[in-house]
Amino acid sequence: MNIIFIDCKKINSKSKIVCYWYKKYGFWIKRYKSRNIYTIVINPNSNVNVKLITKALNHIFKEDKNYIVLSKKINNENIAKILNSYPNVTLVTAQNNLLKNDINYINNYIEKNNMNRNDIKILFVIDEINDIIISKLYYFIEKYKIIDIKLNDNQNYKNVKEIVNKINRDEGTVIDIVDKIQQKNYNIILVFSKKQKFFYNDNLYILDYNNSDLDICSNTYLIYKKHKQQFLNLFKLIDMDISRFEKTKLGKLYIHTGGIILDR
Repeated sequence: MNIIFIDCKKINSKSKIVCYWYKKYGFWIKRYKSRNIYTIVINPNSNVNVKLITKALNHIFKEDKNYIVLSKKINNENIAKILNSYPNVTLVTAQNNLLKNDINYINNYIEKNNMNRNDIKILFVIDEINDIIISKLYYFIEKYKIIDIKLNDNQNYKNVKEIVNKINRDEGTVIDIVDKIQQKNYNIILVFSKKQKFFYNDNLYILDYNNSDLDICSNTYLIYKKHKQQFLNLFKLIDMDISRFEKTKLGKLYIHTGGIILDR
């Protein structure tokens, strides 16, 4: 069994060979024999030599089972296409149940801060409107008085406006589509958008549905938390930044490998 961590970042090495290969061919591969772990660093400023990296992967993937863990920074379509072409490769995914567990997290926040539900103001941050967001809107307008929407893609404004108008007519609500986000005006911000990021603070609750690491009650997150120090030691050994990998993805890797990933 092989485990391969892949990240896209600048490489720091005193080796001239490593630097030359990384710059010329767009990647560098290193093997840690004691655990059968490989790390692949992709150069964000250079095209990957597809022929060479495919040849290297063909050698690595001779094992029956191969688990690939991509960092949050990997968005190289060529790499994904190559990896998906191997039948004995499992691409480890993050576990994200926030659409199911969000209510629990929000209720916990409200109770912890002794908030009056009548005073709570919620903002939806979206790029588009879809059935999931519409369903969430209907759920929250039953619970809370003030719901607003911040739309980041103006191309979808007409469609969003039509749906908001319909909800307001049918439910007697006053949902507004705002141009700018004034965080001080809201207690809870629900982020469905992939275009806008927030810096978290203690003054309001921000739930980014794209961030699986906020799903802190999921089994994969709890597995990571239980073995956190061992994971930190592992990433120190392989010289990779653990913050660039989803915690729930690492927890799922632990499940896939039966904990072998952390064996010394």
